[in-house]
Amino acid sequence: MGLPKGAIAKGKIMKQKRANRKLKSNAVKRSKVAALPKVPKIILNANYVNPITLEFPKGVVIYEIKNKMTGRKNYYNKVTFKKIIERFTNDYNLLMMNPKEPIPGAKNPVTRNPIYPRNVRRVTVKAKSKTPTKSAAAKKIQSAVRKLQAKKRAAK
Repeated sequence: MGLPKGAIAKGKIMKQKRANRKLKSNAVKRSKVAALPKVPKIILNANYVNPITLEFPKGVVIYEIKNKMTGRKNYYNKVTFKKIIERFTNDYNLLMMNPKEPIPGAKNPVTRNPIYPRNVRRVTVKAKSKTPTKSAAAKKIQSAVRKLQAKKRAAK
């Protein structure tokens, strides 16, 4: 004896509903990720020190907090950022916060001023290389010498 036909049909319907719900939830997740702004790449001096951890910010995604008054920027990794902003759950919620109201319970650790969502952004950080680069003056001198040599060759 098997199950009645109605029970089998009901089981198939429930299975299909579960699959549809999963598809919809995945679509919602994808749209939330797509709504996030592109993550810019920032090059910091190799001697930059995070004021809390006292080391260079490491990680794939770093959070930049800009001081509203002075414009100074500090960079924090996700763990440190979560300690600063206790209500931080994900990037999308941060993006959806009212930009004109301070984040509740969040204070900039350097200035102790409130943090506004419009002054927070995700970035990717890269250290400036320590190898010496040509200065602007050296480039100008080099181009002037090349022009002079080209003139001499053209005169011959």
